[in-house]
Amino acid sequence: MGATVAIVLLVILLLKLVNPTPLPESSVQHFYIVSGASLLAAAVAAILALTTVQIGLYRVLLLCLGFASMGGIFAVHGLLTPGVVVPDRLEVSAYRVVGISAYFSLAVPAVFFAVGFAPGMAWLERRLPFWPAGWLVALTAVALVAYAAIAFLGTGFLSATVLADASFKTAATIATIALLLFAALQQARLYQTTGLAGQADLIFAFVLLAEASVAMAAFAIWTLGWWLYHLLMLTAVCFALRALIVERLRRASFKESVEAALELGSEIPGSPR
Repeated sequence: MGATVAIVLLVILLLKLVNPTPLPESSVQHFYIVSGASLLAAAVAAILALTTVQIGLYRVLLLCLGFASMGGIFAVHGLLTPGVVVPDRLEVSAYRVVGISAYFSLAVPAVFFAVGFAPGMAWLERRLPFWPAGWLVALTAVALVAYAAIAFLGTGFLSATVLADASFKTAATIATIALLLFAALQQARLYQTTGLAGQADLIFAFVLLAEASVAMAAFAIWTLGWWLYHLLMLTAVCFALRALIVERLRRASFKESVEAALELGSEIPGSPR
């Protein structure tokens, strides 16, 4: 895994040193790549949602909400691609919202992922009833719908906020990378315990998302590095989906596959401590 991470970082560095000029605009290709990543993230979220109902653990729910928010916000990024669903040329404010959605599609999931691996989560699972989770799901759903509505109908308002400032995006990128690497490190510790393939795939997913954040911040639109950021996100969600499918093929249900991928045996009510 270390070699793969190093290779991706080396590619990012080389592309930055070459400093390529922007390639011709390919709005349709951008739309399909983003849509593919969004749909795959939604598929991961759907599997985790089903498992959440069966298991009733906050860590699974937070992982589910992370991929759901990634799919939803990244879909907004894709739907605002000029020349596909919306007109060929947008107002400056709309382009800013496209950029904001790109940053949010990584920053928001990173928060959910990191909180799911926060110290004391297992202790919280044993002491906090799961029923308040419904409010968290409802709040997240409302926030995603509200963001999408504002992104399409209130681009001028959204682009005028601090969210469009370069300093905010820099801070968001640094925080996103830190949170994703924290989640990857915690997942790596689980992998050291059992060595399951699904656990390794989730490590790859978190690390690739962190590297996507680096590429997104480092490159200008339509350059090779900018395309790399989209491909890294697409690859990351493929690894996340593969983690669940690989474990599912070895077990009787997705419930058992998620339990294995996240090493949840000691956290499930009624299981051996």
